[in-house]
Amino acid sequence: MKQRKRRIWFCSLAAVILVGVSAVGVLHASALTTEKLSGMEETSRISRVEKLSTQQLIGLLNGDKSVRANDLSMANEGLYTVAAQLLERKDSISNTELLGQITDPSNQIQTRSILMDLYAIKNENTPKAELKELLVSQGGQLPAELKVKAITDAVFTEEDIPLLKSYVEEEDEIVAFHGLKKLSTVNLSEAAAVSDGILSTYPVQPSQKISAAQKVKSKFYVNNPNASGKKEFIALCVQIAEENPQDTILRDSSTFALSALRDYSAVEAIVNSPVLDRISKVAAVNENFMTLWDVLKESPSEQDIAFVITCMEIHPIKDLADDLERALETVKDRAVQSRGHAVVEKMRGPEGIEANDKWVS
Repeated sequence: MKQRKRRIWFCSLAAVILVGVSAVGVLHASALTTEKLSGMEETSRISRVEKLSTQQLIGLLNGDKSVRANDLSMANEGLYTVAAQLLERKDSISNTELLGQITDPSNQIQTRSILMDLYAIKNENTPKAELKELLVSQGGQLPAELKVKAITDAVFTEEDIPLLKSYVEEEDEIVAFHGLKKLSTVNLSEAAAVSDGILSTYPVQPSQKISAAQKVKSKFYVNNPNASGKKEFIALCVQIAEENPQDTILRDSSTFALSALRDYSAVEAIVNSPVLDRISKVAAVNENFMTLWDVLKESPSEQDIAFVITCMEIHPIKDLADDLERALETVKDRAVQSRGHAVVEKMRGPEGIEANDKWVS
């Protein structure tokens, strides 16, 4: 678990760097910079930063000028060394000190973001109540990036539903996305109701907010399979995707929401869509292997068999070959029979693909 957290920490650090926030602050540690550290041998880098105070390490983060948005090589080893040293000291840095640095507007955004990640790792087995308090007391002053991190890491309860709903109304659509996503973990029905409001006015809603609403509604129907409105939700997702073919966020979120339903009608909607690309259709067939298998086992109609054949032509799954072949014995349409036998041969041949264990349940 510790190694996993360490990997998450450094992945987060990489993401922060790629934001490309350049520093203009005052350098500490006698003009030492992370760029200079990068030019040293690893043992020298580590030895050098171990002698620095925590405040000096934070000063190095603030003063880093060597990273830019186009620095995709991520070769600033000095910056990683500083971050690694902070991680090593996490238990000796108080929450009060960390939160003070996180809320200090004189610190660079990338520095505050790294320190918020450090706080989350340090307090991974706690409710992180201070993050929630931070959102309440300073939410209006927190940059969106930090607000998203706090919403993601803090633990919320039913009492916080009004607070989470307020984030859904934020102008920043990424904050709204994470606010709604977090609300769904606290009270799925409340989140679904909020999502209904968003989807009912989707033409005037930002893409990220629509995406979050689709994810929540899909999750709601998976947990409440007999709830009303699923047919209309499927139709709406198709409509959103087909009306916004150039919006990759909406196209992908619509496909993911439909596919996650594990519903035969939803798979039909994806595969039969003239707008959704082949990659989306392959993903849907792959994820809904069990959905198609259930259809074949339950006395399928010729129309159902023809649709499964279409799916296998897109993504030939070996595991369905025997059941599809048996189902073909009931088919009278010779064209469907011909397509079916051809695709069964394909499924059993080198082009056939094993069902993904992730979706076999």
